[in-house]
Amino acid sequence: MIKKIPVSELKAGMCVADLEATVWRHAPFLYTKPGLVSEEDLAGIRTSGCLEVFIDTGKGLEAEAAGDLSEEERLDRLIQDPGQRSGCDPVMRVPMHEELPRAHRKYKAVLACARRVAESLAARRPLAPAEAEDAVEEVIDSVARNPGAMLCLSKLHKYDRYTLTHAANVCGLSVLFGTFLGLPREQLLNLGLAGLLHDAGMILVPQEALSRRGPLSRDELELVRAHPAHGRRLLAEAGGFPQSVLRAVAEHHEQHNGLGYPHGLRGDQISRMGRMLALCDVFDAMTSDRSYMKAVAPSKALAIMYGMRGQNFVPGEADLFIKCVGIYPPGSLVRLNSGDLAVVYGTNQHNPLLPLVNVILDRRLRPRDPRLLDLAAVPPDEHGRPRLRIIECLNPLNYMFDLRRLLGVELVPA
Repeated sequence: MIKKIPVSELKAGMCVADLEATVWRHAPFLYTKPGLVSEEDLAGIRTSGCLEVFIDTGKGLEAEAAGDLSEEERLDRLIQDPGQRSGCDPVMRVPMHEELPRAHRKYKAVLACARRVAESLAARRPLAPAEAEDAVEEVIDSVARNPGAMLCLSKLHKYDRYTLTHAANVCGLSVLFGTFLGLPREQLLNLGLAGLLHDAGMILVPQEALSRRGPLSRDELELVRAHPAHGRRLLAEAGGFPQSVLRAVAEHHEQHNGLGYPHGLRGDQISRMGRMLALCDVFDAMTSDRSYMKAVAPSKALAIMYGMRGQNFVPGEADLFIKCVGIYPPGSLVRLNSGDLAVVYGTNQHNPLLPLVNVILDRRLRPRDPRLLDLAAVPPDEHGRPRLRIIECLNPLNYMFDLRRLLGVELVPA
């Protein structure tokens, strides 16, 4: 399991995790050289200015007694806390296959809204808060009908403007998380607006810097770290957005331990909406392909986020987010032990490792008639173990198939 700790707690013999594909370039105080740490390394690390580090607790000094358990199985054990409040667990009112085409049109509308917001900010034109509110209202309605449809589409959608898809994805995730926690509609609207607009300040960062594979310059890094404050200022100048939205936009990169930016807020100094937005932002960033960074599997991202509890995130809130999206979130492309490939359609609160899936490809990657399968309902084998289970989580963007077509989603023009 990956765990984030202060450098002050790092000991010789611990193994620094190899997270080349998942480390944020905008975290200059993070030590990132992988491998076992020696006594000689410790002094250099502590004097380098690094404050935090990710360690692999399955290796070196911290090797766990969990044997050969996968990260997903370890995560399942860690979040199975019957005494913990698990939110309202929103009900699927409409089957996934019915909501997907409608959710796809709503997702496209949110993308278009994000594009118009970015263009208006770049051209210094007035924003239209009512238009953004209408787009978020549609997302709220889709999540109410089927909590996983919008999330499913966001993970199967490939688009060349990461900043726009990220805005749409964080909007949908924020509404999903807020619905899971039972927030009233007005708060869902504000949370969704904050998700849609959270990176408004990025308009001041040169596009070349955002897509560069190499490190940012000092000036570029300062611009990136100031973008939450700039976003709040731009939205305040536009007028028409609630103060709770402006505050969440300004706080979505603050951290529970006070090492975030731009103001180094900690704990309860960060609003609840800002903390929720941070969870959604980090999850989508890690599970999305970018020009300088490949996506990681959703299950891997959640395992890393679990290890960030107490550092970046409030522990209980991180647990609830993981329970909300599930160890295998809707839209995850997975391989079953039968060899077939399937897309996750729904989470299973009581058995997160056995979600509802739609089997769409056989072991030779040949399309097959979609088959909806509740893995938790498949009778176990003679030893009481799951007869059909997930053995691997894949990146759907690595495949040439348009998985949305295989799922029967009606595509609409961009």
